[in-house]
This record gives sequence, structure tokens and C-alpha cells, in this order.
Amino acid sequence: AWPRTTVLPAEAEETWVQLLRPVVGDVVWDGATWTGDEMAFWIGSALLQRHPAGSRLLQVCVIPIFRDAHGAHADVDAVTAALSMPPGEVTWYVYAILDHGYCDGPTGLPFFADLLRLYAEEVGEE
Repeated sequence: AWPRTTVLPAEAEETWVQLLRPVVGDVVWDGATWTGDEMAFWIGSALLQRHPAGSRLLQVCVIPIFRDAHGAHADVDAVTAALSMPPGEVTWYVYAILDHGYCDGPTGLPFFADLLRLYAEEVGEE
């Protein structure tokens, strides 16, 4: 049996979650025919390979998907570029990985519910 999860204080280094963000070159692929879901999955996987978790138990990627970079260079942060675009041209994805050691039970559904609640609060759809 796995030991019980230890609750850490919020200021503990182990609780810090790095928000991984792609660059424009990760997002814009000339001639790509993939769906947004397929692109986000691929980009999220690439980000996680570039930034190994180490001792982190949770990793979160924010991934904007767009077809036209409007002249932004390939090495520019894709989130920053996407925020300057008309909202209708960008689809946003959150790609999160929970390590098995994150808890001693299924966390996917509660974690997803929290993300939806936070999103609803942010856009005023409480």
C-alpha cells in the first residue's frame, strides 16, 4: 500500500506548479491538417518532454491553437501572441498531468471540476 498523502503548506517549494507555455513555432505548422485536439495533445506532450517533471507531482500546460501567427516569430511565447489576436481565431487548451503520487485515490474528476469552476468564475458564468 502507498503511504497517505502529506498535505504541504502552500508556500512549500514542492507545491509550486510551473505553467508551461509553447512558442509560436510549436503551434503554427504550415500545411497541418490535424484537429485542434490533436495539435494540443501533441504540443502538450512536446512541452512535457522539454520540461521534465523531476519531483513535481503536477504539470500544467496552457496551449493556444491558431492558424495564423500574424507575423509573430517562431520563438515568441504563443500565449502572448494569442492574447493579441481576435478571440475567434484562438482555441485554448489546458493540458494537465497528475503524477500517480499526487494522491491516494482518483483525482482526475475533482481536478477537472475545479478547473471548470475557476474558468466559470473568470468569465463570469458562475
